[in-house]
Amino acid sequence: MTAILISCGSAKKTTSIDSLSGEWSIVKIDGNEVKVTGDQDLPFLGFNTKEGRVYGNAGCNLLTGALNADVKAGTIDFGALGSTRRMCPDMSLEQQVLESLGKVAQYKIMNNGNIELKDATGKTVIELNNRSK
Repeated sequence: MTAILISCGSAKKTTSIDSLSGEWSIVKIDGNEVKVTGDQDLPFLGFNTKEGRVYGNAGCNLLTGALNADVKAGTIDFGALGSTRRMCPDMSLEQQVLESLGKVAQYKIMNNGNIELKDATGKTVIELNNRSK
């Protein structure tokens, strides 16, 4: 009698936090496309995984903070983020960006190369697109 073993499991793709290195435009917040108006800048995030830093622009103000690079693959921890205090005519985009960043606990690299930043429940709160494309 011959026994045959068949596995139906799939290999799980593991991505390290180093995959986030570089600058990424914030293209969606809570599933809605980011629309820049007036004096606003296109919000973006930059990840320096070697130095454990995150930086960027929330639409009006610059932001910076720590990036915990010692977390397991798929999770992300920004720590406390600081920002400049410039006042722009419309601060609504800035508020959305900062509130969403406060919820981020996970990330996923999508098939198209974009990155989804997710909350602790797995809901996508921010979608990022590589700025160099």
